[in-house]
Amino acid sequence: MVGFADCFRAYKADMDSEKPVTDNCISNASKHRFKIKLDPEVSQKYSGQPIIVYGISTLELGNHATNNSRTFKIP
Repeated sequence: MVGFADCFRAYKADMDSEKPVTDNCISNASKHRFKIKLDPEVSQKYSGQPIIVYGISTLELGNHATNNSRTFKIP
């Protein structure tokens, strides 16, 4: 298992999302979706590892793993 500090990256959710996503995020904002491009070095080093995504709360409601976290793996 890879340690958290080994692979931490931060990406901004800046793509429009549907109302159910906004409701799940407990937010009035409309942009909660994102795409990330993995560097070849990351893909090579962490191939096969699950991708775990945490939503960072700006309302101090806790930083929880998003739905479908661990569903996808690094190719």
